[in-house]
Amino acid sequence: MGWLLPVLFMMLGVHMFLLLRRAARVGYLPFFISLLGALSLIAARVLFPSEQSLLMVGMAFIIGGSLLNSLAAGRLRFAFGKQQITQS
Repeated sequence: MGWLLPVLFMMLGVHMFLLLRRAARVGYLPFFISLLGALSLIAARVLFPSEQSLLMVGMAFIIGGSLLNSLAAGRLRFAFGKQQITQS
C-alpha cells in the first residue's frame, strides 16, 4: 500500500488543475472548496494519520466542490460578479 499515497496526491493534483482551468467560466468558489478539502486530506494522511474525522471532512469538501463546479455554473457566475447586473 506504499504506492497509494503518491497516487492520491497525483489524482488530487489533476482534480485541482481541472477545477482551476474551469474557474474562469464557473467561478473560484468550487476550486477553493476543493482546495480546502485537498489540504485537509493531505494533513490527515501526513500530519495526523490517526485522525479519521479530518479525512471525512476533506472528502466532503472535495465532493462538495466538484458538485458545485458541475451543477451550479450559471448561478455561481451571477452570484460572484462574472455577469454585471443592469437596471432598467
